[in-house]
Amino acid sequence: DLSTEVSRVKQGLSETVAAAVELNKQVILRHRGDIAATRDVMIDMLTELTATTKRADQIDAMFAALTADMDGAEKSIATQQFRDFMRLHSRVGSVHKLADALKKVQELERRAFSLDDEGGQAGEAPKTMTDAERASRLASLLDRARTVANAASD
Repeated sequence: DLSTEVSRVKQGLSETVAAAVELNKQVILRHRGDIAATRDVMIDMLTELTATTKRADQIDAMFAALTADMDGAEKSIATQQFRDFMRLHSRVGSVHKLADALKKVQELERRAFSLDDEGGQAGEAPKTMTDAERASRLASLLDRARTVANAASD
């Protein structure tokens, strides 16, 4: 009966769309968590930079006390390592690299899950798809949703 077949197809499409929405929601929530964690690291590093900048004399005195018993070569190596660690631009560079890496991972993931268009731009009006393109996209989303569901059940 045609009515039964149409109902079955509608149910299948509804399940596919629901699975795709759930998958996209999980990616977006993970990105929000990543952004929050990265922001926390950046704030922690900013706090540390502020403290080390304002208390440089105290930190130098503490380092001198810790290395007082070292011989010349040991102390020289420790001093160079300490100076390299304390260099502002190297620590700021680490934060910058972390933020860039997070951005790249999220862009790739958004493309992989088709959250953005081909150019990676979110929020633009989607292009008009043919029925064949729409069917292909739905089949792809269904396959991804099944893969995720199977992985979650394992």
